[in-house]
Amino acid sequence: MPESYEGRPVMEEGTVYVSDKKIILNIWAKNATDTDIVTLVVNNKVVLSEFTLGGAGNKKELSLKLDNEGYNYILLYINDPGNVSPTEAMVTIDDGTGEQEMTLTADLTYCGATNIYVQ
Repeated sequence: MPESYEGRPVMEEGTVYVSDKKIILNIWAKNATDTDIVTLVVNNKVVLSEFTLGGAGNKKELSLKLDNEGYNYILLYINDPGNVSPTEAMVTIDDGTGEQEMTLTADLTYCGATNIYVQ
């Protein structure tokens, strides 16, 4: 995980353990009335660019293959924080054996990130 991204410090928000490098990731806004615009980065690759978050009815699903056995990371970068700051994005990761849910937080001064460890 990098110490910074696009000039903003990265705050580590935990670790999720998965059993497969192939995952399905969903992202949506925790606050359904906000209009945050975000970019999602996995292992230094932009996988979702300038996406407007909506509530649970506006989930964005991504099928991804992680680069590494062991540690990988997912990072939330805020392009526009909408009406409420910090931005709270709900994320689920499904590795085929079950779904895990987490919250990533970020604003215009920092990025939130979580390790994804492939066992």
